[in-house]
Amino acid sequence: MLIDLDDTCVPDRAATEAAIADLLAELGLRADGASVGNLLAAARARWQTGPFYQHCLYMGISSWEGLWVEEPWRPKGFAEWIADYQRGVWRDAGATEPDAVQRRYQALRAERCVAYPDVVFALETLASRYRLWLMTNGESRLQRRKATLAGLTKWFQEVFVSAEIGAAKPADAFFAAVESALDRDGEVVRLVLGDSVDKDIRPAQVRGWPAILVQRNEAVCPAGGVPLVRSLADLAVLDAPRR
Repeated sequence: MLIDLDDTCVPDRAATEAAIADLLAELGLRADGASVGNLLAAARARWQTGPFYQHCLYMGISSWEGLWVEEPWRPKGFAEWIADYQRGVWRDAGATEPDAVQRRYQALRAERCVAYPDVVFALETLASRYRLWLMTNGESRLQRRKATLAGLTKWFQEVFVSAEIGAAKPADAFFAAVESALDRDGEVVRLVLGDSVDKDIRPAQVRGWPAILVQRNEAVCPAGGVPLVRSLADLAVLDAPRR
């Protein structure tokens, strides 16, 4: 079973927004939804004008995740640019000591890295029936750290991170790496789970893999013809075949 990480197993965007709101409040700044949105919009604009934007776009590294990255592993010069980007975002927000603010944000964001309440039980149940493989877009160390902080690593036999593969979902190159590992181990895909129709579900369907959309926001209507669940707990009770 292939399972996505962000907003499937752990909240990503919501956790980012909550951590930023906490930080702004600590700094004595406005911390409402509009203020958080404005900060993220300014961060995105700065990100998109940076020299590594195209690299990040291809690797699936977002501007809000760039605020959390601590020691990116490549390419040359990326770590220095990330640090400058982070300082610039906090300066734009009104911080007078951006390095200290960055360290505090990283701590607050890490505290928010917890699995959804349904995930641990679901993974435990599904792991008794399937081999579980994690596939995720993002910076290598950050994505692996998320899985560790959320206590999920013990359930996954393989982890595929876009920055390590050199391409992000839904690129064919990403899924070619997955397919190569499947061939190596003599495995077939029983199910793909993810929160994105374009990045998880459609690529699976093109390859003939069963796929289910994990749509936790009940206010959002998915594309027609896409099977969905609102919680991984809905999957844990399925009468699935043994590994």
